Amino acid sequence: MTDRISNTANSYIGGVKQTIGETVGNNSLAASGAQQKAQADAAQKAADAKTHAEGVGHKIQGEVQQN
Repeated sequence: MTDRISNTANSYIGGVKQTIGETVGNNSLAASGAQQKAQADAAQKAADAKTHAEGVGHKIQGEVQQN
């Protein structure tokens, strides 16, 4: 759960940095924020996929044990 919170926070912070950078015309800040948001979103998708795969594995294992 900690990774999920960290990814969400980094995505939000990155989005804010990007918006502020775009608003004040600071391309470096905007790019940094966009990169931070993209990395956090990718990490979250990877974590979601891992969780899903583990869930499928547990389901299969449970079905095998029932038979």
